[in-house]
Amino acid sequence: MPNGCFKGKHRTRDYTAEYWRISAISFKPIFKAELGQYVFISGILSKHHQRYKVIWVDDGLAVVEFCFDRKKLSVSLVLDNRSASNKLYIVCPHCKTRRQHLYAASNTYACRGCLKLHYLSQSERCHVRLRQKMRNQRKKIWGEDWPG
Repeated sequence: MPNGCFKGKHRTRDYTAEYWRISAISFKPIFKAELGQYVFISGILSKHHQRYKVIWVDDGLAVVEFCFDRKKLSVSLVLDNRSASNKLYIVCPHCKTRRQHLYAASNTYACRGCLKLHYLSQSERCHVRLRQKMRNQRKKIWGEDWPG
């Protein structure tokens, strides 16, 4: 919880830090792998969130499938070749927008917008954000051994 927030107040927001997320970059090796079953190694995720199946790979496109209680969730991967970096995006299965991360909810993966998640820094008060900004600028100037 950010400093200075929600003292004595009822919390109404969910935050991204409370959810496990998958990154688009973790799927990059799929474009060179074979079709079949794969597993995320995590002690936090349920077995439904860990297991996925690569069902289709084409030049710049791939589809992975998760199975949640007999309900299949297909997630598309898009390799963007517009720049030299070949950036990979995950397409949110609910709103169909390109994202860098999807978050594991109860029986699905969804983007931050679909799950109505917020960043912790969005709940910090102005003076707390200003204090953090000053700390970061001091570290840039003096490095790790800045006074105070």
